[in-house]
Formats: sequence, C-alpha cells, structure tokens
Amino acid sequence: MHHPMFNYSQAFRRNLGWITEAEQLRLRYATVAIGGMGGVGGHYLLALARMGVGKFRIADYDHFELANFNRQAGATLATVNLSKCDTMAAMAQAINPTAKIEIYGQGLSDNVLNDFFEGVDIYIDGLDFFAFDIREKTFAACAELRIPAITAAPLGMGGVAWLCFMPGEMDFKTYFRWKNHHNSEKALLFLAGLAPSLMHRYLADPRQVNFEKGAGPSTAMACYLCAGIAATEAIKVLLGRGKLTYAPHGLHFDAYLGKFKRTWLPMGNTNPIQKIMRAVLSSWERVHFLNRYIGAAWTTSLSLDGWTALACGAHMIMLRNQKPQTDDDFIDIGKAVQRVWLTATKLHLWQQPEMTIPIFARYVSENVVFTTLTDQRQEAASVRHKLEKIIDTDTDRVVWVGRLGFGPTPTARALRLPLEKLIIPRPSV
Repeated sequence: MHHPMFNYSQAFRRNLGWITEAEQLRLRYATVAIGGMGGVGGHYLLALARMGVGKFRIADYDHFELANFNRQAGATLATVNLSKCDTMAAMAQAINPTAKIEIYGQGLSDNVLNDFFEGVDIYIDGLDFFAFDIREKTFAACAELRIPAITAAPLGMGGVAWLCFMPGEMDFKTYFRWKNHHNSEKALLFLAGLAPSLMHRYLADPRQVNFEKGAGPSTAMACYLCAGIAATEAIKVLLGRGKLTYAPHGLHFDAYLGKFKRTWLPMGNTNPIQKIMRAVLSSWERVHFLNRYIGAAWTTSLSLDGWTALACGAHMIMLRNQKPQTDDDFIDIGKAVQRVWLTATKLHLWQQPEMTIPIFARYVSENVVFTTLTDQRQEAASVRHKLEKIIDTDTDRVVWVGRLGFGPTPTARALRLPLEKLIIPRPSV
C-alpha cells in the first residue's frame, strides 16, 4: 500500500546515527513474525514498524474488549469487538504504508506454523502468558527451522524479564522442561524460568492472581518496557551486531524497584535450585499457588534453610532472660546486638540478620493479623513451634537471629562510619 504523503527515507531518518543507511535498508526488507497482538504483541509490532521493518507476519484470533484497555496498544472505544490483528495491522500501516503485513486471523495452530515461519528472520513471542501448548509448538518450530526467537514477559508493576533462543544454543523445550505437566505447573515453570531472580514479588493484592483461572495483573508500563527490550534485541539479531544474551542466560529489569539482574540457569528448569523451588511449591493448593509463589515466605525459608547453610560459618540466636517489655529493654537489646556486630567486624567476620522467623513467631504469639490466608497463619504457627524446639524455651525471649561468615567486604547500602569511630573503649575501673 502506498500513500502520496509518505516517503520511507524521510519517515525513518531519525533512526540514522544509531543505525546506518545500509542497516535501515536491511530492516526494510527484513521479515518479523509476532504471535499475539494483545498485551505485548501489539506494542512489538508498532515499535518495529517505527524502526522501518518492512515485512510482518502477525497472528491472533481474539478481539479487543474493555478488559484490554489498561495495557494493549490497539484497545480503544473505537476498536471494541474488532479483530486485534486487523486493528494492529492498520495502525502499523498508518506508520509505514509500504509495510507488507500478512495476517493470521485464526491465530496459530499446528497446520499454519510452516507457512507462518516461511522466510521469517526472527520470531517474537507475544502470546498470552497461559497459552502453553501453542507457545511450546511455536518455539519448537523455531528451533527446527533455526529461527531466532525472543520472549519477554511484563513482570512487576514496571518490569520485564526476557530470554532469547538462538539457533544451535539451548532451546525453549530444554530450558523450561514443560513435558506433560499440568497447566498450573507449566505456569510455575514458565515464571520461574523467566524470572529466577524473583524481583516481581511485591504485589499489593495477591488475590488478583490465579493460575488455575489464567488470571494475573499487568500494566501498560511493563508492556511498553517489553516492547523496548524485545524490539532492541530483534534489531541486534536482524543487523547482526551488538552483544546478545541468550538462554540459559536471561535478563530481568524492574523500573519500580530500580533493579537490574542477570540470570543464569545452566540446566534450565532442571537446575537444582529450580528443583528446590518446585519441591517447596508442589504440595500447595493451586488456588493459592501464585500468591505464595510471588510472596516472600517460601523464598525466605529457602534462603535461610538451604543456600545460607552452605555459605555461612555459623548461625546464632540471642536470648533474653525474659520477654522485653519496656523501651529500656529494647535499648539494652540494641546495645547487645551492636556489641556482637562490631566484635564480628573487628575479627573480619560479616554478620547478616535472619529475623524473619522470630518476627513471624512474635506475630503468632501476639495474635497479629499479618495475612487473610488461613494456611499461611498456620505455617507461621508451625515456624514458631519449630523455633521453640530449637531453643528449648519460649520464642518471646528471642531478640536476635543472625548468621556469621567470612568473605569479601560487602557493599553497604548506606553510608557508615569507619569501625574505629564506632568502637568506644570500656572505661577503666
């Protein structure tokens, strides 16, 4: 399709500088396939259309509805009940009228995958998070046809976790290890594989998440981040330059937390740590599955009971003769903890708090309502009981739990005075 006012070179001239004229021409004749035109897929299409990519294959069987308004590029009052593919194709061609866009309006299925991927330079996964069966088949086809593939997930209020699967490297099937698992288990494996860093576990209302019903929150900010990341990775692949991070390595950025992490699962979801995650979660009721998964309770338990037991030199518990009651009691506790901490530092040892367990034990003791979930309150009571067995006394006497170890100097998150200014010699008697 042509438009009398449109000039390709002029329309995409501001791309030059970051790419060369020859590279812009390469993008004009590149073919990008995108599965899904909803939450992230539509944003992918528009981002790459603005980069001047000239050929697209897009697939989605769905229509826009009000529930899409918070995040999907084509969702407006004017497009309610309209085809997502048709709407997004029109939006892309309004940016680049010369773009050739092939539409698969019935979505992706076994009998169209060969046609969909014929002559494609790269595939970007924009399928619904819970579309496990067809997602696995599309990535299998990419591996067989040696087509680079990217998946990016909007995790967190403003976060994105992404993976690239390159020909000849670890593929989607080997990384995620879905096999014949139930869909709720596939959801776990997908989420755990995408974001083993678990930065996205700060939900304000976990009740909005339900793996069994295929429900979960997502924001426009996270979808825009996905588009920026996926389009950039796609450009690197199409132009054959720039450092690529590909499976088993992944990346996770969260703008809300202001954090960026690199991830590495050398055995994919068969990595021992991933197996521990599954073992911890496998007995939980599926209706609370994601709430618990995104919540910090099980990761804290794993951190205290597993990884740190191997990495630290010793765990310690400080007990008081009786439960602290007054301000002076707590000031005395602070002094004692500080003496231990400074002494450890003087001996070139590092101390780290392990206060989650006594905190939840105190919640149980004082009937503090910290969750509406009955089974989580029961778990806290169980933790308190186990702590009592370890210390052989009432948990109310516990004032400090920590671990000691030796290693490189940790990076402080706040400015601290040097040790010599903090240690006050005892007065001579």
